[in-house]
Amino acid sequence: DLVLLSLDGGHDVAHAPGVGAREDSHEHGRAGQTEHLRASALRRLPVTCEQLVLEVDDTPCLREEMAAAAQILLESGFDVIDLNFACPVKKVMGRCRGGYLLSDPDEAINIMRAVREVVPGPLTMKLRRALDDSTRAAENFDRIFNEAINLEFAAMAVHGRTVEQKYTGTADWDFLRTLKIRY
Repeated sequence: DLVLLSLDGGHDVAHAPGVGAREDSHEHGRAGQTEHLRASALRRLPVTCEQLVLEVDDTPCLREEMAAAAQILLESGFDVIDLNFACPVKKVMGRCRGGYLLSDPDEAINIMRAVREVVPGPLTMKLRRALDDSTRAAENFDRIFNEAINLEFAAMAVHGRTVEQKYTGTADWDFLRTLKIRY
């Protein structure tokens, strides 16, 4: 059984289905409503959770916090680490997390490298196609995506909308088709 962990970097809580949460039955397995836990409670979490999303506290060095969290979770038996650089929520963006990282490819790449240093196994990532429709944003996406390939990420999920679009507007399916062809 694989246990997936998503390091979001968006908020100062961890979400853990099954940790004091009601679980719902679904056709393809179990999904739970989440309880909110401080990141400092991470070491006390049972490793029987099917999915844990750790959203780290504000820190001057997010990459070190993300790498440390990944290490703790690997030691706790998690199999896959997922980096989420796609969240478009204002609160997350304002804290230089989630989709904001598409505007700061150097920091995004530093985080990816730091986590890869402690995670020998599967790493995955969520991205949006860009921060906005500018050429610079497209170049930033390419830098981050290419680094994920260089670091041998197992998979990347790419949202067809920009961070700026949030959850509205039309997804760019041509972008996704072209990305698939390129890689």
